[in-house]
Amino acid sequence: MRHRGVGLFSLGMVLLASGLVLLWSSTYARSVDLVRLWPVALILLGAEMLLAQSRARGGGQTVRFGLSGWALLFLALVLALGRGVAGPWLPGCAPEFGFAWQFGGQFPHRVTETVWLPLTLEGVSAVEIDVRVGRVELVAVAPGAEPRGEAVVTASARTADEARRAADAVSVTVQRIGSRLVVRAAGENPGGTTSRSQADVLLNLPPGLEVRVGAEYGTVTAAGFAGPVEVKSRFGAVVLSSIGGAVTVETEHGALDASLIGGPLDVRSTYGNVTCDDVGGVLSIVSRHGNVSVRRARGPLEVETTYGKASVYYDAAPGAACDVTTVHGLITVEMPSSSPVTVDAASERAGVSTTSLSGLRAQSDGRRSRAEGDANGGGPLVTLRTTYARIEIRGR
Repeated sequence: MRHRGVGLFSLGMVLLASGLVLLWSSTYARSVDLVRLWPVALILLGAEMLLAQSRARGGGQTVRFGLSGWALLFLALVLALGRGVAGPWLPGCAPEFGFAWQFGGQFPHRVTETVWLPLTLEGVSAVEIDVRVGRVELVAVAPGAEPRGEAVVTASARTADEARRAADAVSVTVQRIGSRLVVRAAGENPGGTTSRSQADVLLNLPPGLEVRVGAEYGTVTAAGFAGPVEVKSRFGAVVLSSIGGAVTVETEHGALDASLIGGPLDVRSTYGNVTCDDVGGVLSIVSRHGNVSVRRARGPLEVETTYGKASVYYDAAPGAACDVTTVHGLITVEMPSSSPVTVDAASERAGVSTTSLSGLRAQSDGRRSRAEGDANGGGPLVTLRTTYARIEIRGR
């Protein structure tokens, strides 16, 4: 049976169109973001496959990918990574921070200016920060110290005039609404072809304020606050440390690093890895694709992942219940070998291993594996469940 290869025509069309666009760009000094057009490669390849299938049906031929077809798929994947579409594999990377590839143009002209923000905090109990493009940095000041705030606006473009206009278009506002102080900063064109701009918001605030942050493209850091902290991030990483009150974090593609959290911590993540160290309150983490690593959990712990691994490390015997559930991710729990705990661990399709913890019974029926029992007389319940991955329980 004869085979008809697919992909050569589509690859040729993509190369021809790219060359024409780049020639036009260099001739007329225009910047063109070819990365935005990566789905066209898949459209051409799909159309060629359908056309080849219709022609091959009457001639006793079969259709299969040729080398050029695979090359085109690889090119489309590379361009998709360039737009930050592949968040599950590159957590924490925003399209404009390191992976927005610009073809046919550069941004050699840059404008940077600092805008001082008026902070009148008398009667204010909460501060809300909403930033579209740019990082947010929040630091608690010593009691009695003067709060201060600034926004660093940065714009880049092909020409000096375009950079100036992009910087002027950035809006930074401070508004008092009841007992809330609202700071908003909006950069323009995060993946722009002629200019890009961002506004970094830096605030030194009293530690007792409630803090709420919404960020789309940019890293969020906060340290030293006693009041509740809430962060919602789309692409940027979130770094929190020395927070005394309750913390809530929602992130799509950004990683989370939280340490020295005195109150409860609630995390909802889609693609980013989650790392937590020394959380005093209830720790609840739900992650879809990202790995979860927890160290020194002091209170009850609940972890749920779909594809990510879950690792829990205790520096002392667990003082509260631990509940970890995954579908595809390996579960690792490590604690001192003298820890008094009650273990209930089961894997539907893989093994369960225990080391250096006396009193646990392991069994397997060929597919499903379990380990259960009271280690060192029993104690807080450690419940571990996974469908396709292994479970490792280690004493040290």
